[in-house]
Amino acid sequence: MIITGNPAGIYKYWYEGKVNYVGQSGRDGADIFKRSRTRHKGTDKKLIPYDAIEYFSEEKYPWLSDERYRRFFESRMIYKNRSTLKQQKIPKHLLDLNIFLEKVFLWEECAEAAFLNFTSNYRPYADNYPPQGHPRFFKDTGRWHRKGSNWIHNDYSFFSDELGEWNPPYKITKPLYLNGEYAFYALIKKNFQYDSSNKPWDIVIEVDPIKNTRKEKTERLLLKNFAIHCRTKSKIGKKRAEEYEKILSRKLHN
Repeated sequence: MIITGNPAGIYKYWYEGKVNYVGQSGRDGADIFKRSRTRHKGTDKKLIPYDAIEYFSEEKYPWLSDERYRRFFESRMIYKNRSTLKQQKIPKHLLDLNIFLEKVFLWEECAEAAFLNFTSNYRPYADNYPPQGHPRFFKDTGRWHRKGSNWIHNDYSFFSDELGEWNPPYKITKPLYLNGEYAFYALIKKNFQYDSSNKPWDIVIEVDPIKNTRKEKTERLLLKNFAIHCRTKSKIGKKRAEEYEKILSRKLHN
């Protein structure tokens, strides 16, 4: 079998007719074929054996090039095979596809993995406001939680000022569409991946017209960037505001 390129994807270990490990890999130095042959240890600290490896490559499933989709499907696969797996971390619940798609949609408005966790059904931004506190705020209980109160101002477009609550134009239990296209396919961002600290990033090309040079720059998408999109009068601010208006013009619906 000839393997071309460095495909991302998901892989399964099969041993004595049962699945005993599920993993994923992207393009960060080890594709799924290299990564799958890196021996893994189970809950007993011993190497996990396998008779065969089954691959789910982006070559056949293009959405697996997007790390958000890849981790989502990896978690679902782990949960479905939880009774025979030897690995240490197993999700407590089966992930909901619509909640995942909602988070991918909101990612463009505010890319923050602390409360847009693609391997969890938790939706802190959609919770009713607590007995104490302003309805526009929700509490970040993610991995970057700090001591004391850590409230996030809910600027997502589906928060209704009039109602003081989360009020999206769709039902989370029904199939979701983006501008008429099935949201599952419309939201894919080819080759998307996180950096080593699991924070989102994009590659920006800086062009110097005087020196006639092009330079790649890694730009992290942090919560503070979301807050200044439409609150600045600088040239960069105006450009970001225009981009943000395009993002907000998208329509997620049933």
